[in-house]
Amino acid sequence: MSLLITSINNKRPMVQTFTTAAHKENWRCYGSDLNLDVPASRDVDALIQLPHVADPDYKKSLLRAVKENGIRLILPSRDGDLIPLAKLKADLNKLDCVLPLPSLETIEICQDKLRFSELVNSFGMKTIPILNEVSGTELLYYTRPRYSSGSKGAYLIKSLEDAILITKSQKQLLHPLIAYPEYTIDVLLDFNSTPLEAVCRRRLRVVDGESKWAQVENQLHLKNMAILLAQKLGLKGHNIIQAFLDDSGNPIFIEANLRFGGASILALNAGLDTATAQIKMAKGEEVSPELFSSINYGLSLKRERVDGEERDFFTLNEAFPKEKNTSLL
Repeated sequence: MSLLITSINNKRPMVQTFTTAAHKENWRCYGSDLNLDVPASRDVDALIQLPHVADPDYKKSLLRAVKENGIRLILPSRDGDLIPLAKLKADLNKLDCVLPLPSLETIEICQDKLRFSELVNSFGMKTIPILNEVSGTELLYYTRPRYSSGSKGAYLIKSLEDAILITKSQKQLLHPLIAYPEYTIDVLLDFNSTPLEAVCRRRLRVVDGESKWAQVENQLHLKNMAILLAQKLGLKGHNIIQAFLDDSGNPIFIEANLRFGGASILALNAGLDTATAQIKMAKGEEVSPELFSSINYGLSLKRERVDGEERDFFTLNEAFPKEKNTSLL
């Protein structure tokens, strides 16, 4: 039996972790991508070249790969894979292949920041305010694409004229500037949406939507609220939820990504063994709380380029500069 991680590209640390976990469970780990020479191809047992998800041959190619390679679990690593895979869920289940994704409707809502905000607000939870008009009294605004992932495409707006134009856009959202600490919460649920464990990591440095410096913190209320949100959304497997934490310690939710993220390797190293857990569940085994070691609070990840290659460096209880204590976007 084997595991398939889609769109592995350059996600080397995460792919290495899942391959190691697969081998411990006597599984093989495959990766897929459009090209055969992606960096993470070195970290899987074999790379499966699949056409683009919009290609008419995508369904046939994927199902053939599942049959020929005994794939029993598919873990997407790119937002663009989620909807095409979800549409094949029934076909995959017929091949005894597990795809830990919620309903297609939930995926569509989570990929639309406006609909996500409306749904989360209906749960009685707070999200970033979306401005439909501006009065000129705000000093700063920021905007982000309605359909992007993370903080990609987000930028400050200092012109009132630009802010007014964005309120009329169907593709951009306008927000008041928020200067609270920002967190990503890795939430692991079983395939029936029962929560297993979650880890909160503070985003200290973000580049193009990805954490380059993060630290695990013991934020119990934030953790419990993220778990509650994941349950209400009916999420399965490993998901990442982003939120600001206001001065009262209450979360202001930003978005939910229904996959593991590039910096989720920090949560795994801190004790959230999502790789082993999902493989065991796909094998039909029960996952007990004992699988997760005590979470290593204070563990930090710095992602830096060394000799032209991005590498991860882990430290424990490293102090960070006060000016990096908050995230403006």
